[in-house]
Amino acid sequence: SAIKEKNKDKEVVARETMALYKKNNINPFSGCLTVLIQLPIIIALYFVFLKGLTPENSVLYSFVNFPEHINIVFLGLIDVTKKSLALGIVAGIAQYFQTALTMPKPKTSAVSGKISFADEFSRSMYVQMKYFLPILIVFIAYTTSAAVALYWITSSVFMIGQEYVVRKKAGIDFPMSNIWR
Repeated sequence: SAIKEKNKDKEVVARETMALYKKNNINPFSGCLTVLIQLPIIIALYFVFLKGLTPENSVLYSFVNFPEHINIVFLGLIDVTKKSLALGIVAGIAQYFQTALTMPKPKTSAVSGKISFADEFSRSMYVQMKYFLPILIVFIAYTTSAAVALYWITSSVFMIGQEYVVRKKAGIDFPMSNIWR
């Protein structure tokens, strides 16, 4: 933020930001790690519930008891092997709130009334992440199974909570105004 206020040129801001990352040993792609960890989990959930839960005694260790019955109904309400439009919609809403609260609205630095390509690109990415991604998640969560939707809801709620705690510790206001814009 201080770098952006000090410099108006985007290239200088990018260079100084990278120098700051290097000085503090921060990898700018470290945020991708959580996504890379989550992808195999989502894919595994999808395939487990696609093929169904049929326990096989032959793959268990001898000291592990064979499960007589696997309960596939979450909290006695939701069959996690079936599609759930309601959970898909809740997952999309949770993703919308997560994106709205964690992504700052891009600021334009229009010089002489012209909007630069970088400003237009960041604005379009913001709109896609805020509006299109939740719609995509509703579709994916509905077409897979309730287990994937539950995973997405849980992840989004925990990320919102994490963002709240981090901002509170840093003394930064939680941007509730971003939700409705």
